[in-house]
Amino acid sequence: MSRYLSILALLALSVTLLFSSSGHAQREFEEVGKPKPKPKPTTRVQPKGPQRAQVRTNGVLFVLTNPPAAEVVVKNSRGVAIKQGKSNGEGEFRAELAPGLYDVEISAENYSPEIRKKISVKPPQPQILQAGLLPTTGSILLAMGSVDANANILINSKKPVSIVKRGENLLEIEALPAGTYTLRISHPTIAAWENKVEVLNGASTPVSPKFKPAFVNLTVISEPGAEIYVDDNYQGSTAENGEILISNKLMPGRLVIKAVKDKFETATETRTFAAGDDRVELALKRIEFSPEFADSFRGGAASWAAPKAWEIKPGRMIISGPDMGLVRDVLYADFKMEFDISFINGKGAVWIVRARDKQNYYMFQLTGPKGSPPTIFKSYISENGRLRELKAADYVALNLGIKNDTFHITVEAKGNTIKHFIEVTSDPRNTGPQPISELRNADAISHGTVGFGTKDGEEFLVYFVNINPMK
Repeated sequence: MSRYLSILALLALSVTLLFSSSGHAQREFEEVGKPKPKPKPTTRVQPKGPQRAQVRTNGVLFVLTNPPAAEVVVKNSRGVAIKQGKSNGEGEFRAELAPGLYDVEISAENYSPEIRKKISVKPPQPQILQAGLLPTTGSILLAMGSVDANANILINSKKPVSIVKRGENLLEIEALPAGTYTLRISHPTIAAWENKVEVLNGASTPVSPKFKPAFVNLTVISEPGAEIYVDDNYQGSTAENGEILISNKLMPGRLVIKAVKDKFETATETRTFAAGDDRVELALKRIEFSPEFADSFRGGAASWAAPKAWEIKPGRMIISGPDMGLVRDVLYADFKMEFDISFINGKGAVWIVRARDKQNYYMFQLTGPKGSPPTIFKSYISENGRLRELKAADYVALNLGIKNDTFHITVEAKGNTIKHFIEVTSDPRNTGPQPISELRNADAISHGTVGFGTKDGEEFLVYFVNINPMK
């Protein structure tokens, strides 16, 4: 058998040892095993080539070499090379020579010593010379497991001269002179692995690294109590010192880090992270809330992001259609808002407060005499576009059915409480505005703008809007 067939047999045995136990590729040998001598290929006694020369007076010389690909030089008695070449893949070199005495030199890279022999060639019988060289290097047989075989492999901080793939994720680092080496393996999916490996001449040292997944251990610095998200996945809140450590969770690569805190502007940072420790600082800027806002629509819709279905004229704004409209470029947390409305089709009116956008807001609905059911007050929240009712409807014990009547609405939003009051023009009360609803635990959305909309086909008039921030 040739040397390569024997090596393949050894590798097959190594793979069997690697994967024969239960689980996913448990190994029988240690991470770094002891060097194991490579079995020498058996040199054939009988050559395969033709044993008679083409010229009857010549003889035939066979040189059977180990290793198979050795360099053979045949010299005459005067020291002149008359035949030379490499033995074939089966370790056989053949030369047809005139009868006489010859010097034969056999050498191979990474093998020693060079063999020099004298041999007499006499026809008709072939002359057979057995030549076995001793290896001057060893190798490392590296089981990569589930890690890509294209990982970065270094021997004493340098790329190996020769790496041969022997099987699926099984590599052999060849041509290593005897000695102790530092083997280092790195890849984006693993933490860098490093160990000492002993190599002996003519031996293969099995190495089975126990790789650990690579993680980014990320420290995020922001405002105390800020909620931290990575790729929109919540990771926790920063401590009193403004820091949070996210360890053994994040894979290397492109990550989006986001810090969110109530009444602060959201901060994000996107970059590519390598395995290991890293830091990100996300400074949050406190939101500056708006001053007083007043609008009686003398300037039309200049202050509003209004739907096309709305009709805005000096002194009034007609609300209809399915879309909402919001006041532009204002933000309020705690505030008092007042506005006057009247019903057009009798179904009622709808207004919106603390709107962060058109997907997240509080919505309130006052039904008129033609509402279903009539004269009640409902409270809703929209979160990411999903609208849900927050509490049981409040019954409004006032007459809202007089045609063309107007209603003065007062909204007080403070902390997690939103209160509503109403004054009916046709039914003034000595006690002033009448409370109609109090919504508590309204802390899911702490600030935003205000506006109007519809829910059940309402059409109504708004005559003015006034908003005063509360400290």
